[in-house]
Amino acid sequence: MNDLSSVGLLNGLPPQWRHDAPRRIGAFVVHPASNELAGALGTIRVRPRLMDVLLRLAADPGAVVPRNRLLEEVWPRRMVSDEVLSRTIAELRTVLGDDPRHPTYIETIPTVGYRLVAVTANVTPGVAGASATVAIAPDAAAINAPAGMSHACTPAVVTPAPNPTVDDAATAPVIEAPFATQPAAAPAIARADARGRRAAWIALTLVAIIAAAWSMYRESAAEAPKSLAARIANAAPLSSEPGLEMEPRFAPDGKRVAWSASAEFGKPAHLVVQDRGASTARRALASTDPVVSYRSPVFVGGSARIAFARCVDTHCRIIARDLDSGAEQVLVGDERAPLPNFDVSADGRALVYANMQRAQFPAGLALLELDTHVTRDLTLPGAGDDDDAMPRFSPDATRVAFFRGGGGGQQLWTMQRDGSRPEAASNARGAAYGAAWRDTRHVLVAADWFGFRAMNEVDLVRHEASFVGARGARFPDVAPGGEIVYENAQFRADLWQLDPVTGTLGEGPLWPSTRFTMNQEFSPDGNRVVFVSNREGVESLFVATRGGAPVRLDLPDHYRYVNAHWSHDGRALYSMRLDANPPHTQSVVRIDVDTGAIEPLDMLGTGVYEVFADRAGRNLYYAVDAGQAMRLMRAPLADLRAQQALPLPLASNFMIDATHVAFTQLQIRGLTLCNLDDLVCEALPLPISDATQGAWTLGAGAVWYLDTSATPYTLARYDVGEKRVTMRTPSRPMAFGRTIAVAPDGASVLLAREAPTLIDLMIAR
Repeated sequence: MNDLSSVGLLNGLPPQWRHDAPRRIGAFVVHPASNELAGALGTIRVRPRLMDVLLRLAADPGAVVPRNRLLEEVWPRRMVSDEVLSRTIAELRTVLGDDPRHPTYIETIPTVGYRLVAVTANVTPGVAGASATVAIAPDAAAINAPAGMSHACTPAVVTPAPNPTVDDAATAPVIEAPFATQPAAAPAIARADARGRRAAWIALTLVAIIAAAWSMYRESAAEAPKSLAARIANAAPLSSEPGLEMEPRFAPDGKRVAWSASAEFGKPAHLVVQDRGASTARRALASTDPVVSYRSPVFVGGSARIAFARCVDTHCRIIARDLDSGAEQVLVGDERAPLPNFDVSADGRALVYANMQRAQFPAGLALLELDTHVTRDLTLPGAGDDDDAMPRFSPDATRVAFFRGGGGGQQLWTMQRDGSRPEAASNARGAAYGAAWRDTRHVLVAADWFGFRAMNEVDLVRHEASFVGARGARFPDVAPGGEIVYENAQFRADLWQLDPVTGTLGEGPLWPSTRFTMNQEFSPDGNRVVFVSNREGVESLFVATRGGAPVRLDLPDHYRYVNAHWSHDGRALYSMRLDANPPHTQSVVRIDVDTGAIEPLDMLGTGVYEVFADRAGRNLYYAVDAGQAMRLMRAPLADLRAQQALPLPLASNFMIDATHVAFTQLQIRGLTLCNLDDLVCEALPLPISDATQGAWTLGAGAVWYLDTSATPYTLARYDVGEKRVTMRTPSRPMAFGRTIAVAPDGASVLLAREAPTLIDLMIAR
């Protein structure tokens, strides 16, 4: 097995950009081994994290390093927010004497990242080690030397004090000790008495504190909203018990908080209700039926009554329960087919929920008046439209925010309480995980709108979305006093090799990451694998040979590359390219695997979901947007403008191999398999549905799929020629995304499998 597959070894190796050799950066000689900067005023000792940020920027001098890459690489395996990075940059600028308005060291690229603009050079050992030979920049000298003090004065070794409540957050520096030896050109200070020296050090300290505060202020002004981000950065655990703690909600009076809890995904969930300020004052609500889950608790008109979704698999009812007497009432029954995530207005008079009452149509929103029990449909999406889901009332109950979209393309919308005046709140789109109104103008949204799941905020007046922090955040809620509670989900997925004969997994994951390695596909010759991973910090495409180390394709960082599939000759990849920032412009590109050269295929349009090349190298098969579904298309490689729609139904997912095209349809169980040459089709009665979208593939004359009809779930192989299931194994993949890949000869199978997920609750005050 490749040595790089050892997680322990990976965790023990320093990053490639972290070297101990001295290096000149601007007016300083940087000593990484001792975390020191040597300048004209002497030597400054900095925190290791400051040194890491400086070295990471210096690894690509003159290039923009995105904020998310800095967070991933400098704070690996730690869920910290942009606020931590902003404060660290501010502190580093203070140490360097840099002005963010006129930078000579670190330039801010708004909404993107940072760039080191200072000149860098290697230091020859024994030549540039003395700080007295380094000419310090004027701005740095002005900040580090108080008025009236000679630049040649004896410096102090400054070490900023750590903040125990924020991961490496910046605070005002404190004096650790004076420099041991005085430079020769310091006669005035050498003759000063003790009182003068003490006054000088006090002045130096005050100047450093003021400079740090001023630098942080300027940084925050450029990267709003600072106050909200600071609160998120200082969030503390609310509950961190083993297992999953999900969907937290405050009572309207803020006196209680409730959430759902489960041992693990797929297991029944119960409810926990806790009095604020008394962690031991908890009560649990659970069903006596082992297959029933209690989900999405919402307080009704105070803290004594609660509503929740009582679900068996995906079939739910919404129930109201008196917490003292235990009396229950069905608010929304099975006939409306409500989805779990709903909301109750703060006054307890109305309930809004998403439902699937029209089985062949997308989810729509309905409002129930709790006083009169009258139900009114707010949205009725048509066939092929997007789902409307996860609604939330505004604080004054006059408006409803909700998500419109499907799969990983959800957008925040708002409308009046009666369903009138629907409008998109911003142009941000991506996978969403809940929302909460912070006030009547701002909505907190947990989504991956900026390339990773985190907390974002939407300004409903400016129709703009901004990143706030809290990576891994899901399902936020806001108390009347402004406190914010949310899930902190730690997700990880890796690739595992499966023996298709024995159905057993390999000894450990291949090419592991700290968060995800998935969306894998074998090359046509079976010797290489392409996959998506964040193993080097940010999400990227990688190509690896069997048993070899993966190579990251050299692609522009400000895009996301998804759904990558091999060309017929294995020399290129067809991929969807999405702008990482709103409005997430989408296009199809062909990527040269050896050089990373990108060829846009603009003639295919911007509404394409996925592109496959047939094994003969004649055609591209792809899917274009058709509302909630997709229309399957074909175009000859010789002339991509000669496009034609295939005479097939609208699909929700599709795939091709050397001889077949297979597809699924929305809300229809099963798989349709068609010959590529004549498109003669047959329906396969396999338990493949929307719930396992993507957890199936074609390969080596078979359909491999996640069978959710079995208990427990299994991975099954359906032989197309024999028309029967020829293998089952409990070693199963994840239920979402491209999670199964089969080598062309059928000798190897790769599964994307999820490690046990941990979800804790955090509270930001």
